[in-house]
Amino acid sequence: MKRFVLTVVTLFFTFEVASAGNGGFAGAHLRFGLGAKAIAFGNSGVAAPPDGFSFYYNPSKISFVARRYVSFTHYFLSLDRVFNCISLSLPLKPTAGLSLSWIHAGVKDIEGRTYSGLVDEIYNTGEDAFFMSFSNRFFKKLSLGISLKILRNDLVEITGKGIGFDFGLFYNVHTNFKVGITVCDAGSGYSYNTQKLFPEQGSTYIDEFPTLIKAGFYLKILEKVELVSDIEYSDREEFKIHAGAGYTLSKLARVRIGLNNGSFASGIGLKYDFIGDIDSILDYAMIFGIPGEGVSHVFSWQFTF
Repeated sequence: MKRFVLTVVTLFFTFEVASAGNGGFAGAHLRFGLGAKAIAFGNSGVAAPPDGFSFYYNPSKISFVARRYVSFTHYFLSLDRVFNCISLSLPLKPTAGLSLSWIHAGVKDIEGRTYSGLVDEIYNTGEDAFFMSFSNRFFKKLSLGISLKILRNDLVEITGKGIGFDFGLFYNVHTNFKVGITVCDAGSGYSYNTQKLFPEQGSTYIDEFPTLIKAGFYLKILEKVELVSDIEYSDREEFKIHAGAGYTLSKLARVRIGLNNGSFASGIGLKYDFIGDIDSILDYAMIFGIPGEGVSHVFSWQFTF
């Protein structure tokens, strides 16, 4: 069993390499992108207009949320991977905003086999991140924000736990132009204690997440064209560019395309009245992953009231 657990751990980190392309470092699910709109924009969202997923890209945007948001997102992924999120964001008068969110990712239906190759058991692994995000506008157009993240990674017979922080700045220069800066996963990581699993050789091990610095802008042209871009630098010396464009077809529908560090994405969005004072925003994105990974589909549904 102990050899099997090591195999599962290896397979899980292989999943992280495939899903996020971040060199196999821990916390890949928190770099994958969130919300079909931002995904279709090439995983750009640092300075995009605030919505129910602002806590993920830039917590400082939450104080600009004018209504309450209940947001859901679900990814249809290959290789038996799962990724889901639920979030509540709300304004706090007169100048603040709060968001509570849960992200779950993992791999399901992993076959455990005996040394003779027969299927023994079916295993699942999972990572969870619980966000508590707060933002305040210190000036009419400028806000600062912070997210506290409680982290957990379940790997069959071993569990990693930790905390981390995101920090953000958002400047709403104009209705049609916005800029932002974030520091993501400051101090984030998993702490594992393997002494119960390996009494003689076990120890405490800390697997740190890469810390990311992002800067982005949003520009709207002629009331129908949106341009958005983020640049990202990791303390593991990795540099990425995210960019996207959108076009408003009508009051109801929008189309989007983007490049996530060279990987193509596209999507559509619908905004409509739901029930009474409740409005609904339904977004879809298609991600063309690395070779062998297949095409992934993302659906997001937000309710504002």
